[in-house]
Amino acid sequence: MSPQNTPSSSPLAKASYSSHCALQAGDSLQLQFLDDPDRGRFRVTVIGYVDGCSLMISAPRMNGHILLLREGQQFVVRLLSGKQIIGFNSEVLKVYNNPFAYVHLKPPAEVLQYNVRNAYRVAVENIASVQIFETEKDMSGAGELRQHSAESKATEETVSGKTHDMSTTGCLLQLIRKLPERNNYITVTTKVTVAEQERLLSIDAEICSHKETQVDEETLHMYGVKFLPMNDDKRLLLNCFVYEKLVHELFKD
Repeated sequence: MSPQNTPSSSPLAKASYSSHCALQAGDSLQLQFLDDPDRGRFRVTVIGYVDGCSLMISAPRMNGHILLLREGQQFVVRLLSGKQIIGFNSEVLKVYNNPFAYVHLKPPAEVLQYNVRNAYRVAVENIASVQIFETEKDMSGAGELRQHSAESKATEETVSGKTHDMSTTGCLLQLIRKLPERNNYITVTTKVTVAEQERLLSIDAEICSHKETQVDEETLHMYGVKFLPMNDDKRLLLNCFVYEKLVHELFKD
């Protein structure tokens, strides 16, 4: 059987457990009941692993109480490893309550690996402002990223809206009015939260698409934008924000 509810849009590759899923004590896993997926997802911690014998994990809990498990009960197990989401099916081999509550799971027969694309998008709805640029772009060669001209200069014109579906390479903007069509270059400013700290992030971007949509008789303008090269501090903040969101989605109960 294949792990359920894993992202179908990512490239998938099957691999052996021992060579592609080297777990360490302290790693976080997510368990989902195979026979009752609506029951929720439970975060547990790896205690140890004996190749071909047992995967030992902390007992799953709900509201501080240990869940009652039975031998043979089946789960979908997921974890985030680097830029891969890894999933496999397993079952309970043995449950122990002393000296603490822990569980032995059966090692999987196969593992499914889903590569997290650099453009993996996470659902957001953050307030944003868009500043319109008067700018020229230089091309440094075929296939090269466009770089800002040293003569780039921003106007005073700004438009308010929201960011949606943000990735490390771009996002979807929802604006209350249409942007002028004199150029395709803007600066997107929004607040992001990383490690419970709120930071202001301002990124130059290129407009790639535009469409209008009606919501409650109001016309909204949806812009797909691609982020332009940014400095290391901004790139680090953006990546931390996106991947923290990704981990939260993966391990949410």
